[in-house]
Amino acid sequence: MQVLSILMAIITFFGGLFGSLGHIVLPGARPNRVVENPAEVIAIYQEIAAANSGIELRESRRITEYPAIPGFDNTAIRTAIDLAFLLSNTTHNGMPGNPAAIVPADLQSARAEFFNNGRTVVITLVPHPQTDGFDGQANAGPVGRTIGVMGAQVQGILGALSGFGLPLNVLNNVVRVHYQNPQVTIRADANSGRIISADFSYNLLLELPVPLLPNLRIGADYSISTSLF
Repeated sequence: MQVLSILMAIITFFGGLFGSLGHIVLPGARPNRVVENPAEVIAIYQEIAAANSGIELRESRRITEYPAIPGFDNTAIRTAIDLAFLLSNTTHNGMPGNPAAIVPADLQSARAEFFNNGRTVVITLVPHPQTDGFDGQANAGPVGRTIGVMGAQVQGILGALSGFGLPLNVLNNVVRVHYQNPQVTIRADANSGRIISADFSYNLLLELPVPLLPNLRIGADYSISTSLF
């Protein structure tokens, strides 16, 4: 009986220690558990991000809506926009966004679910949509911190449009860039933190309410994923 009490004390001590660390690499502390507290999910995600700082992912951008400018050859406009995205499908080195800076207020919802008796974790983050000026606030804002934004591509598009007589300084001042439907889904080994699969995505909408063209819009889909290899 005394031996049993000692064993239980040891188990309680180490169990409390492991639980306080909260590391995903201790799956025994979270067998088949679902976590929906945003702060706790973010902490798990940040640990996974730190374990995959050198990961290679594939970026993909696709234009879904082209502008039509009266009086101009719209085929040429489409070509110019496509050229701005010519090198868009590229390899992305490292985790996107700024994982260490993500805060609960950035997220509409967060979920971490452990499978295989705690050996595998699937994390889903749904950031709040974000609206920027042309420079995309770098990695500021909920989408910027969680996924990253397209400031360089937006500037490339505006540069292309300036070739059709739309002054770049005007475009920079009025453009609104909407990052809509953002979502992150990753599956990772909870023992090592190694990412098994990942997908980061959103829809991009550029609105350019310039004089005489109040509804000039450009749409695009954006994703960073392991599944495109």
